[in-house]
Parts: sequence; C-alpha cells; structure tokens
Amino acid sequence: MKFFKWESPRTVQATPAQEKGYGSQRPTIFSHLSEHDLAQLYHAATIKHFQKDQCVIREGDECSYLYIILEDLVRVNYKNNTYASILHGGDCFGDIAFQENGASIYSAIAVEHVTLMEMKHSMADHLPDSVQLTIYKKLSKSSMQTMCY
Repeated sequence: MKFFKWESPRTVQATPAQEKGYGSQRPTIFSHLSEHDLAQLYHAATIKHFQKDQCVIREGDECSYLYIILEDLVRVNYKNNTYASILHGGDCFGDIAFQENGASIYSAIAVEHVTLMEMKHSMADHLPDSVQLTIYKKLSKSSMQTMCY
C-alpha cells in the first residue's frame, strides 16, 4: 500500500525584493545616505499618504511633526487661505524648529496624491549624525528660501 505520492520539487522563480520603505527609487534628498542610515531614518519616521486636496496641517492646530515630501506637491496657505507657495519633493514643513508644542501658522494641502515622511521632533536626536546633517541642511535651505520671498 502506498500512502504518499512522491513528486519532484517544483521550481519557484524568485521575485526581486523591493527595498523596504521607499520602493524601487530612493528619494533624492536621501541619495547620499548609506543603507544603514536610510533604514534607521525610515524606522524612526512614519510614511503617510494624502489624497488630492486633503489637509495635512490646518492653521492654528498644534503640530509637533516635521514633514518631508517624498513624492508630489504640497500647497501652503497662510492667513485667510491666501496662497503662499508650492513645496516639492525633498522640501520640509511642519515643526521645523523642533519645539515641544507649537501651533501651525499655515495650512498645508496636498496638490495631488502626496507621500510624506512624518517625524516626531524628539526622534531627530536619535538618528545618525549623517541623517541629522541632511535634515538640518534641508531645513536651513528651506528657511533661507522662505526669507528671500
């Protein structure tokens, strides 16, 4: 009596693994970071998606997060919904001063389907120096551009 049928093992084709967190393409703001540094950054942050015209931050709401745009555009409106500017991939907004509690002085609205990296202000100090330097350089450039307008 034969209970088991012997079959040769089937060949299974392996599919290439996608890089966790950022898909097949690394955001240009992080292009020079090592895989280890990038992994720590993605571990410390949260990736969020917003649909077209969805509000990310409302003026007057408490905001203790820094947002880095990974994909698409965000419109920033100041007092009384006055159009201010458009932020692109790699730009930052939110709690750029890394304060404990701060009310937002503007609203940020998704122009299209937007992918953002959200980071609590307290997490930045725990990241590797190279990651902190990248973030602070971008914040410095962003604040200089804002001051020039």
